[in-house]
Amino acid sequence: MLPQKMKKAITDNPKQLANLIDLVNLPSTLRDFVGQSQISHLGCFKRVWSYIKTNNLQDPNNRNVVNCDEKLKSILLGKQQVELVDLPALIKLHFPKQKNTQYYGRHLLHIHVLKELLLKTYKRFSLIFVLWLEVRNGQEKT
Repeated sequence: MLPQKMKKAITDNPKQLANLIDLVNLPSTLRDFVGQSQISHLGCFKRVWSYIKTNNLQDPNNRNVVNCDEKLKSILLGKQQVELVDLPALIKLHFPKQKNTQYYGRHLLHIHVLKELLLKTYKRFSLIFVLWLEVRNGQEKT
């Protein structure tokens, strides 16, 4: 369960929320570990965390350190031990870079769609402005 402050911070920023829950195509190394071709960042982290817990890979002396087995090493850059703080960053390395996207209200739009939308709006505005100028100039002449 996330603390209330954390929930509010994530839900107030739609881009951050989308990065966590959007499905992404996985590379082969992570696909073999997770067992799916598509998964979200959050879903992948949950799978890795459950793997660590079920195989009892946390160091008994320091619970903030994970002792990696061969399967876990394959996705964590071959490291023998990883601190829990570094785990999300190491998992994130496997995800492809996000496309250039913008948020329009609550909807995720690709940049080219946003540009088209702005162009259409600009064209409408400029047409209305030109008509207004013609009407205004026509009124001034009479």
